Amino acid sequence: PQQYAVLEEAFQCFVDYRVPLNQAAISTRDLPNLIRSLNRNPTQADLQAICSEIDARGDGLVNFQTFLQIMQRPFPPPESEEEIIAAFEAFDRSKSGFLKDTEIAKVMRSFGEPLTDEEVDTMLLAAEPYKRGDMIDYRAFARLLTQP
Repeated sequence: PQQYAVLEEAFQCFVDYRVPLNQAAISTRDLPNLIRSLNRNPTQADLQAICSEIDARGDGLVNFQTFLQIMQRPFPPPESEEEIIAAFEAFDRSKSGFLKDTEIAKVMRSFGEPLTDEEVDTMLLAAEPYKRGDMIDYRAFARLLTQP
């Protein structure tokens, strides 16, 4: 019951709030962000397989019932804060705890499951509160990335 409410609320964030839930649908383009917002970590291959399977009509839409079925699947756990910090530290030659935003982007594109440029850009926007010029406090950023 509580899990259902969490899934329903998250799903509704991606649809027009005026549409009743039983008629609502989201774009398959939004599905990865929705799944990851619920602290799940599907691989790109998982996402491609899911989208191919659920979009049989080819309209690029996912309804709530289909979304519930997707969320029953096991997904690998997301990287831990410590794993993300370790990846950033490998690029921090001065051991200052800060990296240029371009270096952070490079790590994010190569660490774990590769991210698209759009996903990296979205994550870097979230890092704004942790920036000093073009440098990002990567420990604070890693904490942000691993929040449920």
